[in-house]
Amino acid sequence: ISLHLHDNDGQDGLHWPLGRGEIDFRWLMGALIDSDRRLILELYSKEDVRLSFEYLGKMMEEVEAVDGGS
Repeated sequence: ISLHLHDNDGQDGLHWPLGRGEIDFRWLMGALIDSDRRLILELYSKEDVRLSFEYLGKMMEEVEAVDGGS
């Protein structure tokens, strides 16, 4: 199973970088932290990819801290 990720305003598929819109990625990362799923970013620019990687890194650190680093 793979997930195609991008953020949006809750109405349109705008393909914003993760963390810019309305999607609760903290919940999603918590649900997926121990899974074997593929995450595919659907973005428009290299800058959006960079911003999304930075955001995902912060989310993973937060989720692992709450989860006890398991």
